[in-house]
Amino acid sequence: MADLLNNIRLSISFFTRLPVGNIKGLKEDAFEKSIWYAPISGMLIGILSSLTFLLGNYFFSPLITSLLVVVVYVVLTGALHIAGLGDFFDGVLSQKSGDDFIKVMRDSRTGTGGIVAIVLFLFMLTAILQELIIGLNLPAMLFVIWLWPVAGRSYLLLLPLIFSYPEKIKEGTAKSFFKDRKKFGHTLFFLLLFSIAGMILFGSTGLIIAIVSGCLFLFTAYLISRKLDGLTGDMLGAILEIGQLLFLFSCYVLLIII
Repeated sequence: MADLLNNIRLSISFFTRLPVGNIKGLKEDAFEKSIWYAPISGMLIGILSSLTFLLGNYFFSPLITSLLVVVVYVVLTGALHIAGLGDFFDGVLSQKSGDDFIKVMRDSRTGTGGIVAIVLFLFMLTAILQELIIGLNLPAMLFVIWLWPVAGRSYLLLLPLIFSYPEKIKEGTAKSFFKDRKKFGHTLFFLLLFSIAGMILFGSTGLIIAIVSGCLFLFTAYLISRKLDGLTGDMLGAILEIGQLLFLFSCYVLLIII
């Protein structure tokens, strides 16, 4: 039980900027195991983002409220995966390949391509949240905002079961994520939990949203993985953020437009 709690705390400390205190008695493989509890971090991010929406919705317009939710999300995550999104698009827009592409991605300085990608991403995120706030009732919107970060971190657990770390890269933080491919139970548990949560409020439409957004998430991962025949940490960050955006877009299409 102590190891389980330590792994969850370590996961929260990696995926968020929430304080978890000093974690003692960590084993060598603690970080590798902690990543599989990422959806729990997503739940905490979702709860705090939902509270932000609830407060903002009472005092401000949908636009200001959506901006507040985005700001809180960025602060809670430390822009960890958004930085990965920027690094990946730095590499893509450099039009380089192989080792040169990797060098561009790993450059600590964010280039023009990365800045443009991050700005466009934040703009689209704010716009979709605004449209959802306008189109959904309060309970539904609270649920969508709570599920938004849970979705990305639940789908993330599918990736090491399907993809691998690029062979040409010897070391990297994300390499440990792909070491243990036997965590199918964790993946199934969190995906079922996420799907059931969606069905409780939205019925069969919730299940459709889970399936559609999950397929879009995996398709995004496939397209990105083709660049290096595998996935690096920056690529995982890009997939996570794009996948979460696609989840919100799926909610918008299936809950409001259709």
